[in-house]
Parts: sequence; C-alpha cells; structure tokens
Amino acid sequence: MRFRSATRIAFLAACSLELVARAGAQQAVPLDREPSHHLTLQNEYVRVFKVEVAPHASTLLHQHDRDYIFVTFGTSSVENDVLGKAPVRLQLQDREARFAKGGFAHVAKNLAERPFRNVTVELLKGGDSVAPCDRTKENCGLQLGPDCP
Repeated sequence: MRFRSATRIAFLAACSLELVARAGAQQAVPLDREPSHHLTLQNEYVRVFKVEVAPHASTLLHQHDRDYIFVTFGTSSVENDVLGKAPVRLQLQDREARFAKGGFAHVAKNLAERPFRNVTVELLKGGDSVAPCDRTKENCGLQLGPDCP
C-alpha cells in the first residue's frame, strides 16, 4: 500500500516538474506572429508594424532580430522584460522616438490605464554604421529619445 502511494506521489511530482519546465522554456515568437504587432508596410528596406497593447496587458515573448526605431503615440508606462536581463521600466512620452539594436527577445507589459501604442520600423537594410547616441559627442545626428542632447 505504501509503495503505491509513493509511486503515485513520484509520478505526480514528475508530471508537475515537466509542466514547470515547459512553462519556463517559453519560445519567442517571430515579430510578425506576435498578436499586438500588425504589419502595415513592407518593402526591401523596412517592415512597419502598428503596435497596440491593451491597458495592463502584455505582448507575447517575441523576437527582434533586426535593429528598429519605434515612435510612441500617447504617454505610457511600460515594463520591458528582455529575456535574460532584469526588467526595465520605461516612461514614454507622446511622439517619442527611440532606436533599439536587434538580436533579443522580450515581453512588453503595459502598466498604464490606457493602451500602449507605437509604430515600430524594423530596418531590413543598412544600419551597420548606426551607433547609439552618446552625450559626450558634439553632434548626435538624429535625436532619437532621451539619450540625445
């Protein structure tokens, strides 16, 4: 009798561990398969996505393989959870533009009471010579976000 109970407990524990392992090994979806990202334009240079995340909702874990620029519409508070890094809270302003280097997966969590909206412009060509803005440089070029003077 005790052997059956021990076997049953061991079996249930193994099943539970498998479920936990599957949940922890979440796979990032490609950007064009993330439900909050809607492809609106594509050509040989860019892919443009209209993005909308409902209040207090999150995107799926999704992959950004290429560099991109995003412009926010409306103020928002977003938590950026990059896979393998600590979460970062972003306070985004209306019409703020930022550049992001590709090669990462993340979840965007909308912490605000209103939808988080942006346009994401994925750069398909070029961009190899793009460098993040540095306040120590005299001329930052395009002013993309709060890191530029």
